[in-house]
Amino acid sequence: TQPETDERVSLCTRAAAPTPSSDPTAVRGGEEAVVVRSLEEKDAAQVDAAWKYRSATSVARISRQIAGRATRGVEAPDGSLAAWVLEQEYGAIGMLETRDGFRRKGLGTLLASSLADQMQESFKNGARPVPPFAFIVRTNTASKALFSGLGFAEKQDVQ
Repeated sequence: TQPETDERVSLCTRAAAPTPSSDPTAVRGGEEAVVVRSLEEKDAAQVDAAWKYRSATSVARISRQIAGRATRGVEAPDGSLAAWVLEQEYGAIGMLETRDGFRRKGLGTLLASSLADQMQESFKNGARPVPPFAFIVRTNTASKALFSGLGFAEKQDVQ
């Protein structure tokens, strides 16, 4: 039998971007303008504090990812991050997080789509060896639905 906390993941890949049905920058439930930006070194501690797999060395890892990989974030009105996503050191889309109070507004979809589009373009231009991909915990139905809506398809289970 599987342990109660099943952390097995599925590899999901994106062959092509879906045809947008509406404005890809539109978000739900807010009057405020959304500021999307690349993450900065100052954001590493906030990302680390929210990361499920946080460790004594994880903030250094996150700092390296911010310095050398593609990232996206949405600023909250106070200048902190409301949501973020990072390209992992091995090339996957990961660490997608939206803080409480900012959920159900489309921010995660906006960020994941933006990052996946950049990766797709890099793949088409030969600067990236593989199309965008993500590893998603099998029991995380919200992430599976989000990525499916962005044109990702489940390819295989990974132990």
